[in-house]
Amino acid sequence: MKKKHKRNPRARGAAGESSLSAATAPLRHSLKQIAWKKVAITLLWLAILLLIYTVCNHFHLTPHVLLYPLAAGILAVCFFLLNGCSFSTAPIDPDALPRELDAEAREALLARLNRRRETAKRLLPPLIGLVGTLLIDMLYLHLGDFLG
Repeated sequence: MKKKHKRNPRARGAAGESSLSAATAPLRHSLKQIAWKKVAITLLWLAILLLIYTVCNHFHLTPHVLLYPLAAGILAVCFFLLNGCSFSTAPIDPDALPRELDAEAREALLARLNRRRETAKRLLPPLIGLVGTLLIDMLYLHLGDFLG
């Protein structure tokens, strides 16, 4: 005699997924595409720069008020120039290069431009850290009375 299996009241649908996991599947897919290492590096830059800014504020060292915006401006200009006067970080398409160049010159130009873009990408975490620190300081400056 065969044993009958009881049916699970939380049985899964035809696709093998519960309704909750089916609803959260796009979110999980989006979270897997995030470069978590880059996010961690950027947050580390923000934390370090915010700590330095706070310590300088505590000891009334005023040059940081001028140095942080100056450093952010210099990094932003360097990023813009290294990135080929654009804010895109995508690799350069070989079809966008001039047609009159021979194959060897096109490859050399493409390699050089992509190296510059990679260098520009390395400037983003400290730039975001500086701008984030200034933003947090401005929010504290203007909303500090409301926050306590």
